[in-house]
Amino acid sequence: MKRKALTLLLCLMVLGMNAERNFITDAAYRGQVKQAYTKKLAQLKLDFSKESAAATAYEQEALQFLYAYMPVADATDYSYSYYLNNVRATFKAQQEMAWGQTVPEL
Repeated sequence: MKRKALTLLLCLMVLGMNAERNFITDAAYRGQVKQAYTKKLAQLKLDFSKESAAATAYEQEALQFLYAYMPVADATDYSYSYYLNNVRATFKAQQEMAWGQTVPEL
């Protein structure tokens, strides 16, 4: 019985930690980034709806920031999966390296 209760508590804690985690914590700025991202995709006639399913919400926000402000050549020359892999590598380095916790949000 204790094992089931402990497992349930652990699961709830993990779910609670991931409930509302955003890459950009400022909601107003996050909205600006989303608008810029949507505008850039429309200009370039890109659709990442299928590819973005492989990314977490946190990773998607980071990718939206990248695509919103990257040069057109970079957006068209490299695949979504290329940038997703780089975002994941960046987050992994941030977690594993001592300096990772000192990197400012913006």
